[in-house]
Amino acid sequence: FLSQILFARKLTPSEYGLLASYLVTINMLLPIAGFGVGQFWLRVFGTEGYSAQRWVRPSLRLIGSSSLIACLLYVLWSWFSSRGENPNLFIWFFIPLIFSYALVELVTAHLQLGERYSFLALWQSVSYISRFLVALSLVVFGGTLKHVGIGFFCTALAIIGSGFTDLVPLFKGNTGDITTQ
Repeated sequence: FLSQILFARKLTPSEYGLLASYLVTINMLLPIAGFGVGQFWLRVFGTEGYSAQRWVRPSLRLIGSSSLIACLLYVLWSWFSSRGENPNLFIWFFIPLIFSYALVELVTAHLQLGERYSFLALWQSVSYISRFLVALSLVVFGGTLKHVGIGFFCTALAIIGSGFTDLVPLFKGNTGDITTQ
């Protein structure tokens, strides 16, 4: 909420409108990108135990494919919503948000399976904290929507990098940190 206030105060009305529409569109596409795989992992590991490892690779491929579809829909939306004008080139800065939010869902499920609840609480707040840091840097250093896009791009890449770091052992077949009942 505070981030939105800072963005509204520091961006022009036109820039803030574009930012809001980009973020709302991305949020609408997240169910396509995530495809409910995190919840599926919780269910399948809860019922099958460690043998549910067989679902990890196929579900990661599904997330990759569905995230690409969500990105394509986002690009098409931005192109068609430009009403004959040239679409803003910096919309490309917002595309990694789709991948980062899909990855947040997977890491959230992985942390729940490993019963690492303290880190889970921190992980779930990362996207909000990063959004606030981008807004705060806009206040401190100034800038335009392009700078906000670059900030979102950098924070999304950082989330993607740390998310992959968490999931690599699971992808390699190491389920040692997953607790099954």
